[in-house]
Amino acid sequence: MLEDKELRNQLVHLLTFRQAHMDFEDAAADFPEEHINTRPPNCDYTFWHLLEHLRICQKDILDYIESDNYQWLDFPNDLWPDLSITHISQRVLKSCKLLMQQIKARSIVNYVF
Repeated sequence: MLEDKELRNQLVHLLTFRQAHMDFEDAAADFPEEHINTRPPNCDYTFWHLLEHLRICQKDILDYIESDNYQWLDFPNDLWPDLSITHISQRVLKSCKLLMQQIKARSIVNYVF
């Protein structure tokens, strides 16, 4: 049991402390809005597509954990926004707000203990 508790503590630290990654708020801080629809070299997706993909995937993982009636998403179609869609300020703000709400309110860390 002690090993299990230690493993859970390590997992919480990996997910909540800046050990191997920066958190979303730091990564998104001061992102230049004029590049939100830019596709990086050799990438099919814009930065907004990547942001929305993070939100969709995180929601899917948490839905899988929480729901007794989980419905599998169609991979990869349901995990990415339509590539023809470009951002508008309201859409980016909505994606960021929803992602942050999911991180704070339904954090996977809540399921560790």
